[in-house]
Amino acid sequence: MNEIYVPFLLIMMGWHDGLPEDDMKLSSELHISQEVCEQAGTERQQMLIQDRADRLERFKVPMIKSERFTYRCVEAPRYIQKHSALRSGE
Repeated sequence: MNEIYVPFLLIMMGWHDGLPEDDMKLSSELHISQEVCEQAGTERQQMLIQDRADRLERFKVPMIKSERFTYRCVEAPRYIQKHSALRSGE
């Protein structure tokens, strides 16, 4: 079995400034390079901002104005320990 290491993890974060009690929403995906990860993060953030603007225009709900989005590209761990029931004796 071949394993491919994809080194950069794009983490997208979204939250409401006006509702601190709400949970932050997270999503993630892997990318092959820092540049590709940054480009994907920028594109995704722009899509979310445009979607927010479209929804605000359509629905006129003030809470939509408090939506915020950001992303981070971080290096994924190189050594991932895999769980195997056969190896752990379970």
